[in-house]
Amino acid sequence: MPNEPLINFNSGELSPLIDARSDIEKYKAGCRVLENMIPRVYGIAERRPGLQFIRAAIDNDTIGRVIPFIYSNSIAYIIEMGDQVFRFYFDGGIVLDSNSNIVTTATPYLAADLFEVQFVQSLDVMYLTHQSYAPRTLSRTSASEFTLEEIDFRFGPFLTRNDYIEDNDVTLSCSAINATEVGTLTAIGPFSPLSTFQSGHVGSLWKLTLPRVITGTDGTATVTGTIGDAIGIDGPFTFKTSGHWGATVELQRNEDDNGWETFRTWTSVLTAGVGSLNAQYTGIEYAQNTSYRINVTTYSGGTVQASLTVNSSTQSGIVRVQAVTSASVATVKVISRLASTNTTKQWNEGAWSRVRGYPKTLCISQGRAIYAGTAFQSQTLWFSQTGAYSIIT
Repeated sequence: MPNEPLINFNSGELSPLIDARSDIEKYKAGCRVLENMIPRVYGIAERRPGLQFIRAAIDNDTIGRVIPFIYSNSIAYIIEMGDQVFRFYFDGGIVLDSNSNIVTTATPYLAADLFEVQFVQSLDVMYLTHQSYAPRTLSRTSASEFTLEEIDFRFGPFLTRNDYIEDNDVTLSCSAINATEVGTLTAIGPFSPLSTFQSGHVGSLWKLTLPRVITGTDGTATVTGTIGDAIGIDGPFTFKTSGHWGATVELQRNEDDNGWETFRTWTSVLTAGVGSLNAQYTGIEYAQNTSYRINVTTYSGGTVQASLTVNSSTQSGIVRVQAVTSASVATVKVISRLASTNTTKQWNEGAWSRVRGYPKTLCISQGRAIYAGTAFQSQTLWFSQTGAYSIIT
């Protein structure tokens, strides 16, 4: 290694692989060994601060890891990750609860997997990923309380539809239709034995696309009240009125059975038998498990004629596997409403499960969570909706 005068040390330690690269500018500010020192931007190197013994590790015979949990400049914790347990440190001491007990949080992470856990933090919530474990959040709910929860991905992501990538004529049918109902998901195919479901599919999502059974509703009204039946809508739809009438007509919306709310309102005034308006509205419904209805809230005369039409010929529903009975039968819970109990070749397996693997890493950018790299799809990125890190469609 050429002899060069060292007048500053802010390049830190340099690799022996560049011993002969005296032409590199950083070379003159680097060291072969800079042990227990901290290089400063000003050029000096100063001794690192001393260490203080706080507490013995969770298990001195098992590997552990420490990571930061930083909420602000004044609120910062250290997380001690052990075999299936987390402990927390703050302001030079271990975090205790109101009864002076050490605060711990149970985790699924085995000691051998700790250094592969990736994390990113947003305010009081840390998001954790590992290829062998479902993504989770670690939330600080108070100064001395932390909660670890599996993220509830309800609407995806999914693999490419089976009839596109396999075309093996395997069909799926579900005995339950409505959200929250529990039923049986059955696979039927021309070849035996089937291997559609595995034990590692417990917790995974499956999407079934079927011909839409109810495509619209219409009717007339000469009094207040609803016109036709309420219908489930996802995707594009059209609402129309016709005739001459004096009334207030509301298009009402109900998401997840949380009650009816007014979505749009039209009021027509009847003068000498002629109404002042008719409505024609086209929209797109993005939420799952959403119903619409037509409601006449005030009436003064004429005949209100109205129709509500769904503009897509198919309907996709989502179920979550609760138990696997066999390679062709699984118990599921309906997440979003299915069109019918009929069989379909148009189905998608969830992209994340113990069978396909889970995202290896993630980041948060421009209000979205970006998950990346399962064992099955190592080069794939999944983007959440803006401001909704658990919604991937």
